[in-house]
Amino acid sequence: MKGTGKKQLVVAPLQGRNTKGPNWGEGPGVRVLAYDVPADPTSPDWPSTLLDDSLHTIHNLQLVQLDDDPEDEVLLAAWEGVFRLDRGSEGSWVRNKIGSGEQETRPFKGASEIKLGRLGGERDPLGFLPHYIATIEPWHGSKVVVYTPPVPKAIQTTRQVIAEPVQWGHAVWTADLDDDADDELIIGQRDPNPE
Repeated sequence: MKGTGKKQLVVAPLQGRNTKGPNWGEGPGVRVLAYDVPADPTSPDWPSTLLDDSLHTIHNLQLVQLDDDPEDEVLLAAWEGVFRLDRGSEGSWVRNKIGSGEQETRPFKGASEIKLGRLGGERDPLGFLPHYIATIEPWHGSKVVVYTPPVPKAIQTTRQVIAEPVQWGHAVWTADLDDDADDELIIGQRDPNPE
């Protein structure tokens, strides 16, 4: 996270303190924290840094390397959509919105689950490898969604629903299963689809 080569622990609780339904988007946001691992990990003192506290119902994150700086970025799926946290030059964290997710549904909205998938090919003129971001929308929802191109500081991304319906989409993973340099997208769901 800091680009020092030392591992950190990044934590994002599901919801902010004292959040209550049915509107899970009210109240304090989720405190996304990065903890420094002390020399003695059994020590109760783990210094932390607040990365963001504005989003609600965060359901999954991934640490990724999207650009040419040494620090990892954080991808987040939340009630408000799909986001990227990046450490700025001054050391503060900046939140960039990749997409809104599914905002029209109730009682659940936004996105849950998130994974970066790599695509084969050459780096673009800015030096970034081709990739996509996959989510389930809305939260534990019925759609498998891919965002492209999620390049740093992108103003526009393309949101494409690539599969529906799924019943309680609940897991996303990417892996190159056939050795063709492109990551395949693997989706898990909690309930069977209707007949």
